[in-house]
Amino acid sequence: MTVERGDFISLSYTGRLDNGDVFDTTDENVAKENGLLAEGVSYAPITIVVGENMVVKGLDEDLIGKKPGLRRADQNCTTRCFGQRIPELIEVVPTRRFEKRPAPGCVSHSITGQEPSRA
Repeated sequence: MTVERGDFISLSYTGRLDNGDVFDTTDENVAKENGLLAEGVSYAPITIVVGENMVVKGLDEDLIGKKPGLRRADQNCTTRCFGQRIPELIEVVPTRRFEKRPAPGCVSHSITGQEPSRA
């Protein structure tokens, strides 16, 4: 049996940068070990519907055809999973500009509260 588009699955993951730094995880111990533990965050596997864009595109596509229980490391996910990096669209924002300190890996709206524009 393999994972197919439309299947509901429980997914545990740890996202790492090329240098090995963890940027997101569903594992509380990994979050603690890497200084990412955030108050109010639930560390547990997430339930998704494969092929419904509930996770980054490259990961969603990569799940199709895999066997349940598979553990693997995708060393080449950066561009495929997150898209081409466009430096002009990247803005570094000091955390002091936020009312509440954002949790590492969180998705945020712009400082003005407006939805970021999609180019």
